[in-house]
Amino acid sequence: MSAIVHYSFYVESTLGVPAVDLSPSFVYIKRIPDGVTIDPATISINDLGSGLYSFSIDWSQYDDIRDDGSRSSFFVRIDTGLEVVEQKYMNMRIERQDYLPELVDNIKLSADSLTTSASALDSMVRSILEIEEGHWIIANNKLYIYNKTIAETNRTTANAMYTFALYNANGEATSQDVYQRINIHPED
Repeated sequence: MSAIVHYSFYVESTLGVPAVDLSPSFVYIKRIPDGVTIDPATISINDLGSGLYSFSIDWSQYDDIRDDGSRSSFFVRIDTGLEVVEQKYMNMRIERQDYLPELVDNIKLSADSLTTSASALDSMVRSILEIEEGHWIIANNKLYIYNKTIAETNRTTANAMYTFALYNANGEATSQDVYQRINIHPED
């Protein structure tokens, strides 16, 4: 997938006067942090007129992910074509995150992950609240938990939200001196 970012720069021949009809060229493009030189032969600088120039980088061609999960950026040095030393060179650092759709995709991926986690957590919290706020009945060595909205006259073993088998410390089924409960499916 293409990840093209357009970069522009402005050159003045004298203060406030755009430098027109120049032929700026790359002196070098170095990858940061390792300093590897990138061949700029396939990257052209375009004259947009009125001292404005641009070039494009397809970041998908430089999709290197470092061990720490970050991506490289580039240090670009451009020969503006002017002869005055103070204006002859232009330097800039460009980064992959300049490609906004990728940044948006990464944010969306993180947001989706947070939404999924929040939904799972919400479901667990609701289950805990149902148990804590629900009605509890112990009968026949079982603990039946009902939704708090179910009237006492409508509570049956069939409509219990949760059913737990109850055991004493010796592992025997009991309704008294409960030591352990084990979740089982509601009885029909």
